[in-house]
Amino acid sequence: MLTSEDDDVLSFLTVFTAWTLALATPSDSKVSAPEPGATVPDFRLKDIHRRPRSLAGLTDQKACVIAFIDTECPHCQHLTEAIHPMAIKYAGKDVQILEIAFDTMASYIPEFNQKYNPSFPVGSAPRDKIESFMQHSVMQMFMVPQMVIIDKHFVIQKQFPAGDPAIVSAPDSLYPSIDALLSEPGKKNASSAGVHRIAKK
Repeated sequence: MLTSEDDDVLSFLTVFTAWTLALATPSDSKVSAPEPGATVPDFRLKDIHRRPRSLAGLTDQKACVIAFIDTECPHCQHLTEAIHPMAIKYAGKDVQILEIAFDTMASYIPEFNQKYNPSFPVGSAPRDKIESFMQHSVMQMFMVPQMVIIDKHFVIQKQFPAGDPAIVSAPDSLYPSIDALLSEPGKKNASSAGVHRIAKK
């Protein structure tokens, strides 16, 4: 038989669970995020050796496909395997495939790379820096994986939130968007795009 104390505990748990689910579920309001056509700033991250790098330095004036991941997330692990053919398809071409994990997972990246063998760089950055780069509202959870396609001028061309079919089950559907970027004439100098490049080591 439940006591009044038990009732209080159950009431608390019910309210707490509802509150937690509300935080974890995207609201109906529009999430603040950079729209296609918006220019994004250069982005600082660390490579697998924990050396500071810039996105401009890593991409070397190429178009870029960036996936934001958590190395422990099963969907992110699946995505890593799914975009492996993409990296092979565009190897040697004017596009860079890149994954960026939360820096709390940085120590797991070597093990992650050994297990999933990505044919593209996997770096890390603080969660707040990733959220700022993606102009994500701090009032909502940043769900992963997310993906963004940026042209060589640092202009967003496509953005795919967590749960988008394009990154959940059919990453090859991104090929037309990438091919369109590769058909763009000429390269724009990085300094004129408002980004700062660093020399590769």
